[in-house]
Amino acid sequence: MKAIFYILSILVIGASTYFSFVNKAKLEDEMSTFKKTEGTNQNVSAAIKTTQKNLDDTTEALGGAKKVNAELSSTKENEEAKARSTMAAIEKYEAEIEDHDAKLVEFEELQKRVEDMMKGINIPVAQLPDEIEKLDNKRKALQKEFEELEIIIMGLTKNVSTNREELGRQGERLVEMRQRIARNAMKGRITAVDPVWGFVVVNLGQKNSNIDAQSDLLVYRDGKFLGRLDIQSIEPTQSISDIDLKNLRPGQRICPGDTVILAKTAGR
Repeated sequence: MKAIFYILSILVIGASTYFSFVNKAKLEDEMSTFKKTEGTNQNVSAAIKTTQKNLDDTTEALGGAKKVNAELSSTKENEEAKARSTMAAIEKYEAEIEDHDAKLVEFEELQKRVEDMMKGINIPVAQLPDEIEKLDNKRKALQKEFEELEIIIMGLTKNVSTNREELGRQGERLVEMRQRIARNAMKGRITAVDPVWGFVVVNLGQKNSNIDAQSDLLVYRDGKFLGRLDIQSIEPTQSISDIDLKNLRPGQRICPGDTVILAKTAGR
């Protein structure tokens, strides 16, 4: 039993020694690896610090660059605004220059026309303003005379128009008077006689004569006066009259066909 125990002990010790040797080698390898890793970590840390510093420097530089960029952008906008303003001013000046050039050409043409018109006129150019003023004053005076004559002509035209209207009215009155006179000269005839009631019918009325209620009708036969009629009613083409027995000639009778005229004529 002891022999077996000794053998086991030797085996254990041997195994322990073997594992110790193996572990020592592993430990040394791990220590070497740790040292390498530690060196690497130190290098990485240093690189990180360097990178962080570079990053901080870059961030600071970027902030400065952004500030400079903002300033440059603002400057660019201002310059662009100035450029636009300048371009607008240039366009305005170019338009004014073109306008002035056009006016200059027009003036030169006008000057040439004036020179052409001044040919044969012995008036110095320096005296032209005075001459123009004299002519203008003369034109104003003539204009005033023209306006006065125009007023007179208007008055005369109005008077002529008024006179024409009056002549027209007088002509109408003359025609009417002639018509009335002609109608006064018209002769009528007795168309019917009522011996019982003592009235007659005469073919003179409102439309074919100037007869009215105050007219005095005279009755003739063969140029001889027979008597008078007293008008009672007037119709458009005939009238009814009573026989004035007081003025009827003795032994005479009024009969159909006897002539009737107005005792007085109407002039208007």
